[in-house]
Amino acid sequence: MKKTILTQAVNILVVIVMMIAVTPIFFHGKNAIFSIHDNMDSTMAWAKMLKDNGLLLALNSPTNVLGNMSSAYFSLNYNIFTFAFLIFDIFTAYLVMFIVKILVGYGSMFILLKHLWPNKEYSNIIKLVSLSFALLPSMPLMWVMFDSIPLLCYAFLIIMKWDNARIDKRVFLLILYPFLSGFISVGFFVLVIWTIGVAIQWICNKKINLNLITGLVLLALGYILVDLKTFYVIFILKTPLNRGILEFASFPVGEMLSDVLKRFIVGVYFVPNVTHLVVLPTIVLAFISIIIFLLFKLKKRDCGNKSYDLANYSLSMITLFGVMLLFTLAFAAHKVSFINSLVGTVLPVLKGFNWGRFIFLNRTVYYISFALTLITLSALCENQKRRYFIYLIACMQIAVVMFYSGTYGHTYFNLNHAATVKEDEMLTFNEFYAEGFFDDIKDDIGYKGEGVAALGFHPSVLMYNGFSSIDGYISSYPLTRMLSFREVIAPQLERNPVHQRNYDRWGGRMYLYNDDLDYRPTRIKSEAPVELLINVTAFCDIGGTYIFSRAEIVNTEELGFDFISQYCNSDVIYDIYVYKVRNS
Repeated sequence: MKKTILTQAVNILVVIVMMIAVTPIFFHGKNAIFSIHDNMDSTMAWAKMLKDNGLLLALNSPTNVLGNMSSAYFSLNYNIFTFAFLIFDIFTAYLVMFIVKILVGYGSMFILLKHLWPNKEYSNIIKLVSLSFALLPSMPLMWVMFDSIPLLCYAFLIIMKWDNARIDKRVFLLILYPFLSGFISVGFFVLVIWTIGVAIQWICNKKINLNLITGLVLLALGYILVDLKTFYVIFILKTPLNRGILEFASFPVGEMLSDVLKRFIVGVYFVPNVTHLVVLPTIVLAFISIIIFLLFKLKKRDCGNKSYDLANYSLSMITLFGVMLLFTLAFAAHKVSFINSLVGTVLPVLKGFNWGRFIFLNRTVYYISFALTLITLSALCENQKRRYFIYLIACMQIAVVMFYSGTYGHTYFNLNHAATVKEDEMLTFNEFYAEGFFDDIKDDIGYKGEGVAALGFHPSVLMYNGFSSIDGYISSYPLTRMLSFREVIAPQLERNPVHQRNYDRWGGRMYLYNDDLDYRPTRIKSEAPVELLINVTAFCDIGGTYIFSRAEIVNTEELGFDFISQYCNSDVIYDIYVYKVRNS
């Protein structure tokens, strides 16, 4: 009877926490705070621009931004998120996908853990661990990508046990999995791990598992279909890209090794583990206690079934942590210049690709380890009341994830997944895009599709609002465009070595850089007048006509720009000065 009551309580808790998690974004709507980096400064605006122009599913069609850049370079793959954009407006799509993220995260981890520990006695622990996993923060466009990884682990374990005499029809369902995922962030890494798993199974069983091989081929085919833009650019267009000259920030070996422990515990910006307060301490304390217990039993030569089970736990935990350490070392090794160069030389296809992101898989391994630890502790508790402490630990982790802010500025009560930002830089959707405000500017200047650039704020704001922005943030695009835009900002790059280094090592942010006016938006409006250093001829050559600036530009006469008007609104974070190339 008590177990039934406990199970009902856990079920109710799971539902209530999920409702609490999604309530703020529905309650606040566009007044909720969203992450800016790799979200509102790029993908949201891309999706809006592509959808407004009927190009959301277009493979290789000219757009009206960045010099009519092809839709192939806007890396919105054909997965579930893009189809949400197709069905709903951009903001509603995010609301829907936020719910999908939690449901997929919970369901995929629950299915995997239930397969590993089918005993009903452990169901409540599995539900609580699955819930904490489902609530983990990540970059919005990658929500479902990371949360669905346990589902693929489950598929591998299931297929591995199938009859190898023939190919099972069910394996063809794997071609659908990439619809939840993406090749660049997840697909490459899971395909490598799947291949290693096939090799290990082959060595152990001394025969190839046809279903696993078929599954690998189907996954690869699915990722090609879902990320068709990526493969089209690489193998069909074959255009030299800015990533071909990409230089990731490099560190000496000693500094790399010192970074391993931090990344092992915390994770990375895109995929924080949120394990440092509850999960990792619980695992470490349990592991040390069990090792001491086993040594004590071994000394007394009193090794029963319990000792055997605990030895299996210890070996399993060492294996799991070894896997996470390898993933973390791969991430750190990618930052070492000579290793990165060596990999790019031996495997040219990986040049410019961040192959160190195996660390993204760590969070899945961490929560499997957490479940294993709690289940092992629960099995040791002969008294039912003591097991309540195990449930309390799981609930504490759920609370930690819900209120987690740390270095990622995230809680479920402000919905911000950005890196550390000042309070005046944590902006709502409405504040960042200020749709009505920019619509008024468009009407007032009689805008007819001319090229526009932003100074002192993200160009994605203009792109989202229907302007033909000539600048922007895009990860991978034609090298010729990067070099053309470099001509525009060359005077500024010559003055500021930091801007020059940042642009020339990648050029992902084609921005009008300025020493006195940062592009990061803020609610603070008091901006002093600034001097703009650009090559106006190059600006016009790439289609530039207007500049929208957060501050007054003092050298417009020298540059050859006419001041059009200043636009202010007490309800908007922007004060915008509009300038137009003279005689344009």
